[in-house]
Amino acid sequence: MEKALKIYGIRAAASMTRNWNLAHGYVQISYNVKDDAVYAEYHAGNPSTNWSTYKSRDVIQVINARAPMTMTEIKDYVRDAVQLYELDQTRTEVHA
Repeated sequence: MEKALKIYGIRAAASMTRNWNLAHGYVQISYNVKDDAVYAEYHAGNPSTNWSTYKSRDVIQVINARAPMTMTEIKDYVRDAVQLYELDQTRTEVHA
C-alpha cells in the first residue's frame, strides 16, 4: 500500500509558480523526504546554468516549473519523484 504523503509548503510552491515571471526564469521545486517539505526557489534564466543545490541527500529534485502549477500537479510530481528516490535507495542497498 502506498504511503500517504504529508507535504508541507505545497501551497506556497504553487503560488510561486503563479506569481513569478516564468517567461524569464523558472521555479525549482524540490522535496525533503525526511521532513515532508517542499522547497520552491525562483531562478532567473535557464535551469542548465542556474539552480539550487542542497547538501542533504534527503532533498530531491522534483521539477523545474516554467508554467503555473496547481497543488495537485505538484503533489503528483512529488509522488513520482519519491517513488524514483525509493527505487534508487533499494538499488543502492542491493549493490552495497
